[in-house]
Amino acid sequence: MFEKLALAETAPLIYPTITPNQHGFIPGRSTVTNLLSLQEYVLSAFEGGCPQVDCVYTDFSKAFDKLSHKHVLAVCQGKQTRATFKKTTGRRASQLLELLHADLVGPLPKTWGGAKYIFTTLDDFSRRAFTFFLKNKSEVLENFKQFRLMVENETGKHIKTLRTDNGGEFTGKNFENFLLAHRIKHQRSVPHTPEQNEAAERAQRSFVEKDRCLMREAHCSNTLWAKAVNTATYLYNRNPHKAVPGKTPEEVWSGQKVNLSHLKVWGCVAYAQVPKAQRKKWSPKSKPYMFV
Repeated sequence: MFEKLALAETAPLIYPTITPNQHGFIPGRSTVTNLLSLQEYVLSAFEGGCPQVDCVYTDFSKAFDKLSHKHVLAVCQGKQTRATFKKTTGRRASQLLELLHADLVGPLPKTWGGAKYIFTTLDDFSRRAFTFFLKNKSEVLENFKQFRLMVENETGKHIKTLRTDNGGEFTGKNFENFLLAHRIKHQRSVPHTPEQNEAAERAQRSFVEKDRCLMREAHCSNTLWAKAVNTATYLYNRNPHKAVPGKTPEEVWSGQKVNLSHLKVWGCVAYAQVPKAQRKKWSPKSKPYMFV
């Protein structure tokens, strides 16, 4: 890219390397030298795929007067990128169930039970996560109905807002009618913009990554991924979260300190006792299994 450009009335199209002390150019850079040459250069640069001029120490806007629409269109179609999403500190919920984030991941390889999708909901205030495993997308509505009854009965509060992406499972007529009937506001992200549903997307990513690590460590079948995701969610809710400083999501949700003394290594060997009625005199009293 050019770092400095000097214009003259008449000059050749391209200058060779010139020392900065003599003409103010940057060593090792070729430099366009007059307005007419600049216009010709820009046109040829667009057509040849050359990089654009970065910085100019003069007004050369007239050089672009004769640029045709096809040149501008070609650059947009060939080089346009999406602007980055800046980290913002939006308004957080002030109580439980004031705002829920939801997302659906799948289809994934079938589990032993036939599930292919992960349906995740996340409470914005406590950051408490809930995961459910579905066989089909069509089960989202019925699952959400049961989830609403469970959390509203548990907290004594009413779901006020649900934030999702534009997936068909959330935009169907039946789903929208259910939300309307129960006075739940539906916030939907712009299509193909998962950044606007960041909380649910990030939680899903955490669960899937933990799931992958657990299964690789245990060397188990991929059909057990739902068991691993269940464990990942359980641990997520009982680990510190920056959104709730000094507490865990489970503590904010339930109002009680969590007890972790019962935790075991996922995938370790576990021995289950065989009932006396099902074994003979000299038969082993227990059988080895994998703890999931």
